[in-house]
Amino acid sequence: MNTNTEGNDNPYQATDVALEPYQSSKRRVIHSPFVLSVQWTVVLLCNSVVPLLIGWTEAQQGQGQFGIILAMGLCLVLGYVACIYIPLFALIATRGGFLVALTQFFPVLQLIAGMIAIDTIRKTGIIPGQTLDRGSLGLFDAFLVTVATGSILIGISFLFGMLLRLVTPERWWLTQKLSEQ
Repeated sequence: MNTNTEGNDNPYQATDVALEPYQSSKRRVIHSPFVLSVQWTVVLLCNSVVPLLIGWTEAQQGQGQFGIILAMGLCLVLGYVACIYIPLFALIATRGGFLVALTQFFPVLQLIAGMIAIDTIRKTGIIPGQTLDRGSLGLFDAFLVTVATGSILIGISFLFGMLLRLVTPERWWLTQKLSEQ
């Protein structure tokens, strides 16, 4: 083996430095947590149009509407945490969330999710039925109904994302945590 010494000026001559073999990783990074969190924000806002139109009128002025905003903020923060610590879940829910957002042109999913959330809350007795019937939700009531409805819609988004994952190439779904980059 030829060694490249200080006196030899041939740049094409092999060196005696051992090179590590190139190892390709099976995993590749699709999105950084920042990009995924931006997508989460867009999907959350797109999916909030119809539920906000319905829920905003059911909440009391001020308190109830602030409860809706707090619940949306909680979903946003939990989504950011998911983008960092469980990016595959966030990626699947985000991709499915784009499909759920498209259904708002005919908002059957959103109406059913809201009705299930209200019916569940009514049956558990957390919020009195009279308050739900009058449409005068306070801070806690509006917060709880919004979180319940949002959780159902996130679950539906995750289901749609899993179905989408079945019909798309696997390389579209590979992610890495921030610490693995």
